[in-house]
Amino acid sequence: MQYDKKRLMKIAGVFKALGHPIRLWIVRRLDEGECCVCDIVDAVGVDFSTVSQHLNVLKRVGVVEDEKRGKHVFYRLVYPCIPWLVERMELRDSMTAEQIAQWNVLLEEERQKEKPKVLPTAGDIRKPQEKVPASSESLKNHEGAHTTPEKPAASKQG
Repeated sequence: MQYDKKRLMKIAGVFKALGHPIRLWIVRRLDEGECCVCDIVDAVGVDFSTVSQHLNVLKRVGVVEDEKRGKHVFYRLVYPCIPWLVERMELRDSMTAEQIAQWNVLLEEERQKEKPKVLPTAGDIRKPQEKVPASSESLKNHEGAHTTPEKPAASKQG
């Protein structure tokens, strides 16, 4: 893997912008669909200027976009993967040591494959009393599994 400081600085900026509970909540709310600043103010219970400042932090790093419609400004999420990541982090924090070990085995199996097609989801984690599957083959048949897009075949030039 090559170190690309410019690209990593942009990503680090996104994570830094997410470093406040209200901004994390805003991102999760916007995952449900766009909304107006006033909707966020009502839900979070802080003043309009505070919500606007939080939205500007997210906008500066490209996490959200805005669109003015009349007197209202509507925001939408640019990175739909952020709520997914936060959900997985919360899931991981709620797991037992046994479930974490199982999760790590499943992730490592996928990393070892040449072209991973399926990533473990919350539904793949068994409760402590359930048996751990012999392999992650069961993931391929899991109805809620998230798949990763296949890379297009490289064309050969003559």
